Amino acid sequence: MDDITAVIKEVVAYSSQLTTWALAVLGVTVATIISTSYTRPIDQKFRLANLLFIPGWIFLSFSIYHGEQITRKYLAAIMVKPELIPKLASDINDLFSDQRLCFLVSLMFFGVWLFVFLLQWVFVNSISGSKTK
Repeated sequence: MDDITAVIKEVVAYSSQLTTWALAVLGVTVATIISTSYTRPIDQKFRLANLLFIPGWIFLSFSIYHGEQITRKYLAAIMVKPELIPKLASDINDLFSDQRLCFLVSLMFFGVWLFVFLLQWVFVNSISGSKTK
């Protein structure tokens, strides 16, 4: 049982780190949108790329939610009878897998947005001088 508990503890530590990264990405993306130094492209099809933030934020939220559930299961594993620990360990493993997947999917959405932004920055000559306010 001590081996399982040690593994659970490591998973929880990595999950906590992933949650911290998710919160950091969330903060940076919100700052990107509301920043006064962000230049808006004139062409609407490039502005539509900003809609990629919405599913990215949704998946980040799911990742943070799964991280919170992992912490709750870990606290339960500390307090329960030893025979229930393998079931909780399995649940934690499933939640961690979901947390990682949601985080990676959110990064894919932000990566696509960044790619579109880079293409617009390199190939489009006319960018409005107006800033988002």
